[in-house]
Amino acid sequence: MRRGGRYLVTGGAGGVGAPLVASLADRYGARFLLVGRRDPERDAALRTVLSGLAVPGRDVRYRSVDVRDAEALERAAAEAEAAWGGPLDGVLHLAGDYRFRPIAEEDPADWEPIRQPKVIGLLNLADLVRRRPGARLVTFSSLLGHLASAGCAAYGAGNAFADAFTEHLVARAGVTAHSLAWGLWRGLGVNEDNPYEAAAVQRGVLSLPADQGHLLTRVLLRRPPGVLYAGLNPRAAEIRTRMSGTGPLERLSCHSPGLPGEPLVYTDPFGVTAEVVREENASPADGDGSLTPVESATWETLRQTMTDFTGQPVQPGDRLYELGVSSIQLLQLRARLEAALGVDVPNAALFEQPTLLDLACSLTR
Repeated sequence: MRRGGRYLVTGGAGGVGAPLVASLADRYGARFLLVGRRDPERDAALRTVLSGLAVPGRDVRYRSVDVRDAEALERAAAEAEAAWGGPLDGVLHLAGDYRFRPIAEEDPADWEPIRQPKVIGLLNLADLVRRRPGARLVTFSSLLGHLASAGCAAYGAGNAFADAFTEHLVARAGVTAHSLAWGLWRGLGVNEDNPYEAAAVQRGVLSLPADQGHLLTRVLLRRPPGVLYAGLNPRAAEIRTRMSGTGPLERLSCHSPGLPGEPLVYTDPFGVTAEVVREENASPADGDGSLTPVESATWETLRQTMTDFTGQPVQPGDRLYELGVSSIQLLQLRARLEAALGVDVPNAALFEQPTLLDLACSLTR
């Protein structure tokens, strides 16, 4: 998320969306336009949600717009952009509907309202993002698009499309897009009063509390574009047979003045404690303190420029592709770095240097 950024959110007033928007607004100072089919003048529950979001320091506004109406979406986005004085930095597509119905009882009148938000709505939002170079598209989908589940075929089909279309946008259309395929958000959204939650957990679909969902959202959006899965238990038999392996969401670099033989322990934001393994013969990029004064000054300027540009703190071992910087944004970033450092920044350096600190050191040679 870009600090102070401008975002359109579908489904932002729902059970998952409203607390997520509040969390992101408070953390990043971002501005949000929520769009949805409901009319606050006729919906008391919606008015309560919007009132809760309208606190001092937040810029959260709402428009009654159906995500399936492309022209209305564009008008709403343009009006917000005019008010904010700049284009959208991204779209978060959370809108979706869920209804339990056996496949034998399905008919088009019931199927289409469930499927369309994740199909027609996503197609419209992708077109909106394409008209705004540098903007990113984030879709919240569901693991039900990949796991066989009785009674939710339309919902699963819509989410399977969202994931497949995201892969297409990234591979063929050059759009910076993420689809986050979630398990369950505990007591929120489609999982509110869900009588089948225990059965889903037994199959390996985790039920995440809201604070972990918010944290995971921020972590996942730092990953390269594509489809990402959140809320799986890799030890469950059904999940294990579908996975080729798991890896860490983030690398951890820990710098400590402790004694060489002293064990280092780190507790991550999820409360999990892990021992930190020391690396022998660390290079300057590993933070062993052997940078020259010029390299240190260059790194500090690059660090501040990158932090301002991405809206998130960066570390020496970070890689550009892991920070969600699109190809168009790379051109903007290169110009900012050249202005800040007063040196030419070769295009090749942005791709060839493995870490940000390596990039900083290379620019001093």
